[in-house]
Amino acid sequence: MSTSLPHLTNPASPYYNPLLSQKPNMNKDLENSINQFGGKNGILNYFKNSDAHPEVSSTILPSIILSIREEFTQAMFEKLKILCSKECTRQVTIRSSEKSDLDGMVDVFPTSQNVELNFKTIKDTIKEIRKRCESDNLKTFAEKEGANFDPQNASISLAPQMHQDILTVTQHPNQKDVYYFDTDYNIAMSFPKLKQNGYAEEAPYFRKVMEII
Repeated sequence: MSTSLPHLTNPASPYYNPLLSQKPNMNKDLENSINQFGGKNGILNYFKNSDAHPEVSSTILPSIILSIREEFTQAMFEKLKILCSKECTRQVTIRSSEKSDLDGMVDVFPTSQNVELNFKTIKDTIKEIRKRCESDNLKTFAEKEGANFDPQNASISLAPQMHQDILTVTQHPNQKDVYYFDTDYNIAMSFPKLKQNGYAEEAPYFRKVMEII
């Protein structure tokens, strides 16, 4: 649910929710990172490079982030090869991000996975992702969400493709101490308690509000 939908943030609306009218507090470094790299990429960049949160930065996979309109270079490719070598993979995940994915445009920006670790392939994929960011469907969605979205301001991140099983833990926004477990690899099915409670089936349909990376 977007925090920018007019009928939720307008005090005159019968659906008005004052909590959704409040903007999150953030320090200047985090705000600058989001302005430069977008919501998702900006937050990852901030925590990865923040000395104030070592418990978080140590869990974030190293990546290369292209700022707005920045081109992918041979030097970046050489660095990416080193990152992939450390993770024992020759495939890359390429994500796009824009400031509006912090407020309304959640989980809608294009991502390409299992991209071959090849300079031309990666450049072509980045070009295609940027083209997809300018699609009419994405613009229409932004209008419905009331999001201030500009496809020209999308950033691109490149990270080694992880092949081991990954479990996402999502905290319920309204119920304290309630968490959902989501995975594409059916990890949750190996936990009888989660299967018994039905969390594994429900999680894919639940809007993520917090991810442990």
